[in-house]
Amino acid sequence: MAHWRRRPHRGYLTNGPGREEDVLTCAHCQFQIFFKTEAERVRLGRCGRCDKAVCAGCEKRMLSTLKCEPWETWLERVEQREMFLRKVGV
Repeated sequence: MAHWRRRPHRGYLTNGPGREEDVLTCAHCQFQIFFKTEAERVRLGRCGRCDKAVCAGCEKRMLSTLKCEPWETWLERVEQREMFLRKVGV
């Protein structure tokens, strides 16, 4: 199975018999972050603006651009654009 599957924001994953992992989903890009111990979870990146867990790529991008764009905000913007394009007949 792919490493980037979309799952609920906070969950528990079983990958076959005897293999269990906790999983968080990046609030900015929906990338799944797997961790086995509490120490690994504490080291996860956090967005300073929305205070949610983010993957290493989004944390690096946010530190360089200082922009916080949660998944829901991006999705709303895409939906608004689609509605506008339908209204104008494109």
